[in-house]
Amino acid sequence: MHYYEALAHGDVIKYSISITLFILLIAILVIFFRHLFSPKEKFQNRPMYFIFSVKMLKYISCFSTLFGTLGAITLSQRTMIKVGIVGEADFGAVAGPLSEALTPLIFGLSITCLGFVFSFFADWKNIRAFESQKDPKTASQSLI
Repeated sequence: MHYYEALAHGDVIKYSISITLFILLIAILVIFFRHLFSPKEKFQNRPMYFIFSVKMLKYISCFSTLFGTLGAITLSQRTMIKVGIVGEADFGAVAGPLSEALTPLIFGLSITCLGFVFSFFADWKNIRAFESQKDPKTASQSLI
């Protein structure tokens, strides 16, 4: 079997990108909920840890966009190779595989949006914890 035929018929790329994006989604959720349910005293005792977790949420969000784009480009190339092997470039031969190729991009962008919303909320919670540490009146109030 020729290399291009194997690439055109293999779904290894699609599944590996999807698994990678799913792992990034799990990492975002774990970091966010760990950040969300931490007590205020933990924020005040270890501020650099929580600042680092906000940065990790932003980095993971950026990487999920990159992986989604990589999957869309690679699968679009696979679709064009498949069309070239078959020899027919009608709309029906291209539409199905091309819409399937855009699925990792949509999944990556949705993870990115979710990660950035979580990171902004976690950053807001960090700011509130540091402000309550400085102001003794609001130190007894809860963050949320």
